[in-house]
Amino acid sequence: MAVSGTVTGSGGGPGPFISQVYEGASNDKYVEIYNPGSSAVNLASPQLKLVIWSVNGSTGNGAASGAPTATNNLTGTIPAGGTLVFKNSGAANPTYIASTATANSSVNFNGNDAIALTDNSNSVLDLFGVGINNENLNYTRNANVSNATPTFDPAQWTSGA
Repeated sequence: MAVSGTVTGSGGGPGPFISQVYEGASNDKYVEIYNPGSSAVNLASPQLKLVIWSVNGSTGNGAASGAPTATNNLTGTIPAGGTLVFKNSGAANPTYIASTATANSSVNFNGNDAIALTDNSNSVLDLFGVGINNENLNYTRNANVSNATPTFDPAQWTSGA
C-alpha cells in the first residue's frame, strides 16, 4: 500500500476521513466516516475503500504493512458535514446505531488491527490503530482534526469504553 498525503472532497475542500472506531464485545464493531466538506461525497465515485490489516490473536499492536487482510469498496453518499457508519454484519449493540449502520465485511477486527481509508489505487488516505491495542474501546477523532492523515497519530484521538 502506498501512502498518499491528501484526500479532497467533491468541491476541492477537505475529503472524508475516519472519525470514530468502535471495537466492542463480540461482533459489535463500527467505523464512522465523516465528510467535513461543504458538498456531499459519493464514496463510490471516485471509489474509496475500507482496508484492514489483522494481527493474529487479541494481543499486540496494530500495524499497516504487507498485504491487507480485507479490502472492501465503500458505497453510499455522505452529506456535507455528515457521517456514514459501517458495521460488522453481526453487530447488535449499541442498539441506537446497529439498526442504521451499513454492513461491511471489512468491519471484522479484534482491537489490535490497523484500519485505513484508501483510494482506488490503494493509497492510504487516512489511518487508524498503528501501534495501539484498542480492544473493547471506542476511539473518537478530536474535534480539531479537519483532514485525513495517512499516518496514525494517537494525539488526534480520544478513547473511552
